[in-house]
Amino acid sequence: MTLEVAEISRRFREGGGVLGVSLHASAGDLVVLVGPSGCGKTTLLRLIAGLVPPDSGRIRLAGQDVTHLPPERRHLGFVFQNYALFAHLDVFGNVSFGLKARHWARDRIVAKVAEALTLVGLGGAERRLPADLSGGEQQRVALARAIVTEPRVLLLDEPFSNLDPSLRRTLRAHLKSIQRTVGIPMVHVTHDREEALALATRVVVMDRGNVVQEGPPREVFESPGSAFVARFLGAANLLRAKGRPPHWAGHPLRVEPGSSPDGQSLFSLPPEALRLSASGPWTGRVIDVHYLGADTEVEIQVGEERVRARWPSQDCVLGLEPDATLHFDIDTARLVLLRDQDLPV
Repeated sequence: MTLEVAEISRRFREGGGVLGVSLHASAGDLVVLVGPSGCGKTTLLRLIAGLVPPDSGRIRLAGQDVTHLPPERRHLGFVFQNYALFAHLDVFGNVSFGLKARHWARDRIVAKVAEALTLVGLGGAERRLPADLSGGEQQRVALARAIVTEPRVLLLDEPFSNLDPSLRRTLRAHLKSIQRTVGIPMVHVTHDREEALALATRVVVMDRGNVVQEGPPREVFESPGSAFVARFLGAANLLRAKGRPPHWAGHPLRVEPGSSPDGQSLFSLPPEALRLSASGPWTGRVIDVHYLGADTEVEIQVGEERVRARWPSQDCVLGLEPDATLHFDIDTARLVLLRDQDLPV
């Protein structure tokens, strides 16, 4: 089973939309669309579902052109952000709704609903009403309802955004397990970078209606192609360096990346690439310290630059109060030369 989106566009009078986007998802793929609010990711999902007509472009499912088919003829599953459960129906009624519309036999419906509920971890909950379920349980019912009809592709529109962080992590793991079991292509929308990196087999980063980068999560995170991607996915430090090899705060960074026409280069440097080292060549003044549990994020003034470092909290026991001086080293292998060097830092 494959999903192919070719140069699909939809513009809205009030602005925004999707501008010539192409996308491919095969069996076993969990493609995550990520980007800031208004970047077009939900519009793209709704175009695939047939909920919004395109201005141009094509959508194919298993080789069939479905660009102008109504949603009910595309045989897709859709999990909405707000669950969209029927309050007057119990769990069985909600999950079986699509099967009854397809006029399945009663015995087959009962068996299939039981299978779907077991898959999402709600076996035996058939007679409970939505009002008696937690938010996470309601979302799992919505997921069971989407997969019970054996859709060709499953679309998920920020399904975990209304849940607390610990429950989101639990349901992310659950979704990955379901993906491995059912094996159909999934396209998942989120604005949460951690969720995108944790879930995806392929991350698609969008901005202003366009796909700006896509690839495996590690590749996109460690090798951002632009300042926008570096900021959005990695919350990276963006550094301007002048000359070859470039220098930063008076020290050579020992790389030969080339430079822009004005003699400057723009680099992405993830916070994790700065390493505490008593003998490190760089010295900085601590501006602020943010304890994040397992990690601690430290803002440092280095010459005229302000940068962020992220270290395991167990390594940050002493000497990290504001105005303290610290020494550090840099993993220069993690410096990435960015394409859009004209963007301000």
